[in-house]
Amino acid sequence: MKGVTLRLLAGGKPVWEGPVDLDPRIKFSQSVEASKLTVDLSNKLGTVLLHDVEGEFNAVPYDANAKNPNPNRQPTFPKAKT
Repeated sequence: MKGVTLRLLAGGKPVWEGPVDLDPRIKFSQSVEASKLTVDLSNKLGTVLLHDVEGEFNAVPYDANAKNPNPNRQPTFPKAKT
């Protein structure tokens, strides 16, 4: 991900912001003083790709009536011929 903007907020106030090139093969590190950190990652158009607030869990509630209520089933693979 080249040219994305990383914004770090503490209690809703920006503590660091900058353009970054993210690569899963390269470690990225930025130290800040924050008690409740918010991480926002957005692309060049300003579309937020990731929004995470430390200590908050924002998952969709489980719905047993959904068409696919168990999306994390283990895949099955054909057995190898011996």
